[in-house]
Amino acid sequence: MNRPSPVALVLAVSALIALPLPATPSAPQERAPLKSAFSLDLDYARIGLENDGWGIGFGYERVAIDHLSVKGGFAHMTFKTTLEGVYCTTVNVALLANWYPLYGDMNRLYLGLGCGTDFLNYFGPAVERDADGDTIIYLESVAGWKEILFRRVMLDVHAGYNLILSGAENYPGFTRYGKEGFIPGITVKIIFR
Repeated sequence: MNRPSPVALVLAVSALIALPLPATPSAPQERAPLKSAFSLDLDYARIGLENDGWGIGFGYERVAIDHLSVKGGFAHMTFKTTLEGVYCTTVNVALLANWYPLYGDMNRLYLGLGCGTDFLNYFGPAVERDADGDTIIYLESVAGWKEILFRRVMLDVHAGYNLILSGAENYPGFTRYGKEGFIPGITVKIIFR
């Protein structure tokens, strides 16, 4: 007789625990509208780790009028570039407007447009004295889907296009960080209402 493996049992029990409980007819499940939120954006930590460094991002998004929100963001990263002996620390400031066509709050499908600036400071033994900084100015368009998974955890699956207006003149093409073009992403956000 074949017995199920312990791994299969653990997976089956985990799947059953993760299933949502059915709503009772007397108490329908309604989600509370998300009208404003501070967020800890873990996408910057991922980008920093991919480049042998670290990063953290913060954001604040607020519904200005139904279906339209304004989002400001601030991020910091320090990482190793692809050039030998050149490291970078960056501060990012961004402002976006997001349109949510399905709901009046900050949930589900959204389209956004905005701009941002990255202030880059290079350091390390190979950095030339007069080439120790850059400023990247960019326009950004994005389309995505935000889903609140738990009370304070949101998943943001998005794809966008960055158009760099100016930047990275001292070390052009030094890393995957400041590139122009199509940028897909999956971001986990910890939200504070």
